[in-house]
Amino acid sequence: MKKSILLFFLLVSCNSKKSELKISFYPHLQKNIWIEKNYKDYCDKKEKNEIKITFPLISAEVVESLYSRGKEILALSSECDLDIISLTPADLENISLKEMTELAHNDKILATNIYSKKEKNIEIKKHYELDFQGQKTLILSVIANDTDPSKPFYISDFRIEKPQYEINKLILKKNYKRIAIILHTANPISYEKNKTKKYFSDFLSALTKKPEIIFANIDKNFVLNGVKIIGYGYSKKVFSFEKKFAFFEKIRQFEPTVKKSEIPTPKTDEIATKTVSFFSKKLTVSLNDIEPKKDGKSPMGELVSYAMFSFLKSDLSIFDNNLLINGIKKGDVKVKDIYSLFPNEKERLVYIKTRGENLIYLLTRAIENDSSVYFKGKVIYKKDLNGLILQPGKTYRIIAAESSIRNDTDILNHITEFSILNVKLIDAVMWYSRTHKLDIIKEKT
Repeated sequence: MKKSILLFFLLVSCNSKKSELKISFYPHLQKNIWIEKNYKDYCDKKEKNEIKITFPLISAEVVESLYSRGKEILALSSECDLDIISLTPADLENISLKEMTELAHNDKILATNIYSKKEKNIEIKKHYELDFQGQKTLILSVIANDTDPSKPFYISDFRIEKPQYEINKLILKKNYKRIAIILHTANPISYEKNKTKKYFSDFLSALTKKPEIIFANIDKNFVLNGVKIIGYGYSKKVFSFEKKFAFFEKIRQFEPTVKKSEIPTPKTDEIATKTVSFFSKKLTVSLNDIEPKKDGKSPMGELVSYAMFSFLKSDLSIFDNNLLINGIKKGDVKVKDIYSLFPNEKERLVYIKTRGENLIYLLTRAIENDSSVYFKGKVIYKKDLNGLILQPGKTYRIIAAESSIRNDTDILNHITEFSILNVKLIDAVMWYSRTHKLDIIKEKT
């Protein structure tokens, strides 16, 4: 009888699985807050052995997120017990250095290998530790080049250090039972199996201690030299480290349970309510559909250029049509419609000064690079350039978007002065929309 009981106990023990650690990913919560409006469904109570992670902080795909500057994610992370906000390459494109300096004080922001381009470094939290039942787990969040994981590089105002260098500094400090790395790249790592394996082989070869798992932007999971490489994807996922006896058997992946939460979220609710109210305000009406591209021209770009010219005193305006992602539909125009025109509401305006003898070159280059030019009371096209009468010794003032210089530095060789204004492109278009009805600018002969 005793032998039977002992045998039964052993069989149950062999088949029972215990989750020793859960890593839960809640990516793109901006869509749950602003589009699906079901963010409370993911505000469940966290387990003792669970780490909850979200990214990005700001989503360029959701205009409300660009406007709120990630405040809704910061609020939700505090109210719904999220542990980590893992910064991505897209975040660095959307966050200014000044904003990052302020965000660095938030202990939920995690970025292992991000520094400022300037001398003074940003004190962002570099690692996260979970101590459960005396066993330490280390979570790191790195950004890497999507073709060469060992290459340092720059994104906007930030320097991305070689990730392995930063990882090696941290993993030697303590004896961690397990190490998990979140690896973000601007684009998916190669869809070709051999190239993907080569990428991670190069990444791992420079580490002094192997992690147990790497979460990355890949389409298929695989194991390389004992390290599990797992695609985190864009949907909500839970990774459960399941144990049999004293060793890990596998990592199980499943969708989190979606249920209405009773946890109050007053800060997130307030941000959502105020933003929706602001975006719903009517500014003006549009007399026609104004498209970003039509018949080789940019009706929306031409209107933006005219709005810039009207907003700030200048001789002419140049707007890069490539900055547009949307147009305007006929009918009522709301605040959200204007903010939806551009992928980056931080885009600033600049003043450029040049002499008349250089102006034709600048205008020709601008038009060939798909920019809309407003000058002498009309939109200027390439066919108009030969007929322009300019004064060679005169200094002409041009209003343009900052990206016009950032994306084409050759312009600097043909101007006498430029200054970045403390005025955003969106300010000019908002002002124009409040004071004018919108319409396609008719071509003048």
